[in-house]
Amino acid sequence: FDFDDPKINAIKATHQPSPWAKDYGSFEIMAMTGVLKTTPAERASAFSREDETCKAYHYQAKLKDYDVVFEVAPTMRCASFNITYPETDQAWLLFDSQKGKGRALVDTKNQKVTGRVLNGRTNPGYIYFCATFDKSFVASGTDQGLAYVRFKTSANETVNMKIGTSWVSEAQAEANLRQEIGSDDFETVKAKARASWNQELNKIQV
Repeated sequence: FDFDDPKINAIKATHQPSPWAKDYGSFEIMAMTGVLKTTPAERASAFSREDETCKAYHYQAKLKDYDVVFEVAPTMRCASFNITYPETDQAWLLFDSQKGKGRALVDTKNQKVTGRVLNGRTNPGYIYFCATFDKSFVASGTDQGLAYVRFKTSANETVNMKIGTSWVSEAQAEANLRQEIGSDDFETVKAKARASWNQELNKIQV
């Protein structure tokens, strides 16, 4: 991203070895409150570097336009998201793959969103995903590569989402999620990610 950009329009999940190798397929995740906004320009929110944490194992920012704290901690193929909303019955989470040949499905019974995306510039095939939640949806929908879910939240309520990815299938993305995160809470995922980075970086002693 552009460090000087004053707004955030999504957190992107991507398999990108480097900016020069192009990206292998991606989709975007964005939290918001109020009216659901689907295009990047419409949904973009102001944020401040003073409220931001930007580390290899933990990203956090406050979306000022929505009064939402949005944070993520990664594993090798998965991630755990904590989204802290204000009191509202219009707490949204949007999955955007409309730039590519994508599909998304919402399983309200199991509080799950699955999908696939084909939009990389050096593309080996679809990237699949499976996301699970610790809170029931009050509404949901899909539209041409978009999927969205809505919650009713109390003040400072945190919704946790765990998401897995795969090159094979949605089922494999879910299997990766069980294997890499399973029942771990957000802080455990973050601590394991920090330990993984330290293990690699400690190969170099200064």
